Amino acid sequence: MMVTLVAGLRDELTARVVRTLGAPAGSGMNDRASLNEVIWPNEDDPNFAIDLAARLEQVANDPEVGSMVIELAAQADVVEVALVLQRLFAERRPVAADSPANSAMGATRIPTTRDIRLRDLITATTAADIRQNFFREGPDPVMGTSEALALQLEIATTITVSGLDAVTAQQRGEIRGLLLALNPTARILQLAANDTYRRIGYATAPASTDHLGRTMGWMLHLSGTAGLPLTHRRISALVYRDPRPFHPGRLSTAVENWLEPAEAGLILRSRGLVRLASRADRVGSWSTAGAVLALDPTAMTSWDGETPSGQELVFFGRDLNRDYITLVLDSCLLTNEELVAGPMEWQTYSDPFPVWNLEHGH
Repeated sequence: MMVTLVAGLRDELTARVVRTLGAPAGSGMNDRASLNEVIWPNEDDPNFAIDLAARLEQVANDPEVGSMVIELAAQADVVEVALVLQRLFAERRPVAADSPANSAMGATRIPTTRDIRLRDLITATTAADIRQNFFREGPDPVMGTSEALALQLEIATTITVSGLDAVTAQQRGEIRGLLLALNPTARILQLAANDTYRRIGYATAPASTDHLGRTMGWMLHLSGTAGLPLTHRRISALVYRDPRPFHPGRLSTAVENWLEPAEAGLILRSRGLVRLASRADRVGSWSTAGAVLALDPTAMTSWDGETPSGQELVFFGRDLNRDYITLVLDSCLLTNEELVAGPMEWQTYSDPFPVWNLEHGH
């Protein structure tokens, strides 16, 4: 049984995309004319993904159900739901009797249940929402929506964008350039007013859920395998690395005062890993979408041999002043004298960032 997830900030838009999934071949979407649609609404429940997987297992035992569409509510943690489902589906996957994995088990295993696979993860958005949440046009977005939209766009295998006819050609080009930077492997489709689709973005390879969560643009840039070149002359990326920790006080001042669009260019999205000198035992997760910075703990500790050292950040933006941003970030690093002073001294530095709840590091 094949499962398609549909996510977005607007319930009316995700519902519209679900209704169009049975469009005939040639519309730009896969041919799903014989789709059996089942919409399972999301509740704000930390166990939702596990409960959903159990529900899907029950449905999969019905041989007449070939496909399912799951419409996730706006508050759903799409990344968690998708990754949990993918892992649980893989654990459940039947093993062929003559497969090496079955032979290694020392016995013949005959599957008694149907295979379930995540076929597509669709993020439905609008040109207006992208312009508001990333390009800072219009009223300030509701707290948390910019980050939620960014994560949905980064993990999707397909992105549908409506309302492109309502913006200028320049704005359409910037939207396309940003989406391809955030997610180089996604299939990007324009959803027209008559519910037809037209492809406006081309993936480096066919979009697949097999690599879900590992093809986000910032990850590919850090690994040196970004794939597609940036497709708009004003949209660019900057990779920043340095092994030294940041001074938390200077970093806070820089974020608040020195990375404004007039000097730095418009930073649309940034992601990566950071080290704060005052929190030397833990690697932090850096994330901005639009004007809001989230700095949270990860599960990575400084004594883990596989933990990256120092700063690894990727900035996507319009008309980025790469030299200026690099200069600002360099000024936040510990000086040679501070570095020699050591962690005991670092703990005394002014640290205005929120306290980390390490029980929930990710």
